[in-house]
Formats: sequence, structure tokens, C-alpha cells
Amino acid sequence: MRSAIHALGRNLAAGLRLALFMPVERVGFRLSAGQLVLIVLVSAAIDIDADWVRAARDARFSILGLHAEVFALGLLALTSAVIAILRRDTELYLALPIVVLASFPLLQVVHALPDLPQLAPTIAPRTRAIFDYAVLGWMLLVAMRAVYV
Repeated sequence: MRSAIHALGRNLAAGLRLALFMPVERVGFRLSAGQLVLIVLVSAAIDIDADWVRAARDARFSILGLHAEVFALGLLALTSAVIAILRRDTELYLALPIVVLASFPLLQVVHALPDLPQLAPTIAPRTRAIFDYAVLGWMLLVAMRAVYV
């Protein structure tokens, strides 16, 4: 278990470097089915926390809210499979979701910042829309870089 947590830390550190467009190589990531499960759990936990920040004070957790996580994960798995087939590299099927999800925590946190109760009332709708598009563009660039790495 200790080595799995250590590998997760290495994946998150390499993912941060990828998200910040710093030098990173494929060997910087630890690729295994266990790491995929751990990185999915980390990503889901961040999304659940971000949704909690966005929710009204009297909101309650619902398991039905996980459909977006499951859909996104399925889409990532399908995209990874297609890219792995096109590039004739079966390792990509496992590697790409780990690399992408390891690089997304920073983006997920930054995307939630305008929803903090202290900031939300001060941000104009147009500014919020521009911010959302900028984060979406950042996500797209990071995903493309993940394929390259």
C-alpha cells in the first residue's frame, strides 16, 4: 500500500508538471491498473468537493450525481482506446487516462475558485464565461500534451 501511495504521489507530481507545461516524460508516470483506480478516486473526490463548493447550503449528497463522473471516465476510456488503436500502442489504453487524470487536479481546483462563497458574488457573468472557456482551453491543451507525452 505504501508503494501505491508513493506511485500516486509521483503521478500527481508529474501531472502537475504536465499541466504547467514544464518538462515531463512518460517515464515520470507510474502506470498500472491500481494507479488508474487511485487517480480516478482522487479526481472524483476533487470533483465532489468542487460540487459541494458550488452547491447551495442546504444541498445533500446524492449518488445520482456520479453519472457525470462515470460518463467522463467512459469517454476518456473510449478516447484512449481509439488513440491506442490508431497509434498501434496498446500501453496507451492504460497510460493515457492516468496521465490525463494526474494532470487535471490543478485545473479542477482552479476551475472551482470562482465558485468560492467569497468570490462568487463579485464575478460578473461575462467574466465567469470567459474564465470557463479559458479553463476549457487549458484542459484541451493539457489533454493534447498528455497524448504527446
